[in-house]
Formats: sequence, structure tokens, C-alpha cells
Amino acid sequence: MGVASVMVILIYGVELLLILAVSIATIAGMWKIMVKAGYNGWESLIPFYNRYILFKLSGKKKLFAFYLGISIVMAVGGIIAMAIVFVPLFGMMMEGYSSGYVKEPGFDEMFGMWAGTMFYSILSGVLSIGILVLNVLMCIGLTESFGISAGYAVGLIFLPYVFYPIIGFSKNIQYICPGGNKNMNQNYPNQNYPMGNYPNVNNSNGYYANGNYANGYYSGQTSGDQYYQNGTGQNNGGSGEI
Repeated sequence: MGVASVMVILIYGVELLLILAVSIATIAGMWKIMVKAGYNGWESLIPFYNRYILFKLSGKKKLFAFYLGISIVMAVGGIIAMAIVFVPLFGMMMEGYSSGYVKEPGFDEMFGMWAGTMFYSILSGVLSIGILVLNVLMCIGLTESFGISAGYAVGLIFLPYVFYPIIGFSKNIQYICPGGNKNMNQNYPNQNYPMGNYPNVNNSNGYYANGNYANGYYSGQTSGDQYYQNGTGQNNGGSGEI
């Protein structure tokens, strides 16, 4: 084996290791993010379903329908393009096999291959822009849901294998709710924070610390015009009296 062959093997081996490392880092980060939000980590391993959960966590659940639709159209378009390109070639091969002579591609075959290639190139280009826009919106929503700056959204878009693990493994970053503080007065029963029980956040109706205030249990906190202590209280016009 020559030196050139060894170099080629080493280059491809390094590329494969990098791809594997990037994939593992991204999956591990998504796993931890879903665990923080009350889901099972293994759900991050299921194609499309893991993306649905991320859209849901970001408060953009309705956009997943567009994401799924675009993905299906891209897959169907790829199958059609392959049929346009390869069916004529397959026909020529079969004809040559039966006659013992393979003719050169004619105008129809060449036009079919060109049309198929152009069709899929244009289709995939347009749909890829749609996927990119949806991914940007999802990443922005995720940063809002975790109460972190928009800089993390830029990182999730361009370096997901770095920023998914940062968000997932950081103890200082906690999941709030879909859309973050602006949606704190809503109820998200499918998360692991029932009855509006979201940890370490502020909202317009009071301060909820440590995530232990389900069913109106506000220990020593003032919420609106009522004061709750040890799960009991009465309306005192915000005076804080029991």
C-alpha cells in the first residue's frame, strides 16, 4: 500500500471521526434538553418526533406541520428526480443487455437527465430555505423558553453540536415554559411542570421560586391581591395579612 493510499485512508478516517463526534455531541445535548423539560431522553433519538418536541418546547408547535410537510415534499421530489434520471438509463441498459450492444444516450435521455437534475436542484433549494427559516424560528423560541439571550439562538443555528450541549448540560440554564416568561400565565399540562409550576422565573402575577407552587401554593409570596402562606390565605387587598 502506497503513501498516497494511506493518506487518503487517514483523511477519510478523521472525517468519519469528526462526523461521529459532532453527531454524538448534538444528540447528547438534545437528550439533556428534553430531560430538563420533563421528557425522556431517548425521545431525542426518534427522527421527526424529536424535532416535534423541540418545536413544542420552543412554543412553535404549529410550525412543525410546515416542517414535516416540507420534508415529505423534499423526499417525494427526490424520488421523482431519481426516476426521471435513472429510468431512461435503466431502459438503455436493459436494451443493451438484450441486444448485446449499449447505445450512447440520445437527446431524449440526455434531456431527461438534465430535467431531473434541474428539477430537484430548484425544488431542494427553495424548500431548504423554508427549512432554514423554520429552524431559525425554533432556535429563537428555544432561547426564550430557557430564558437565555438571542446569542444562543445564533449558536444553535450555526453550531448546534456546541450549543445544544451547552444548554443541555449547563446547571445555570433551566427550562421555563414554551415561549418563556411572556407565557407564564398559561398552563402546559404536557410538561413536567403542571398547573403553571415553572422553576426560578418571574411573571406578572408574582414570583415563583424553586418551582414548588402548584395548585395555588405560594409560600410567603405575594400574588396579585392575595397573600398565601403554607397553602392558605384570604383576600386582604394585597396587605399581606392572614
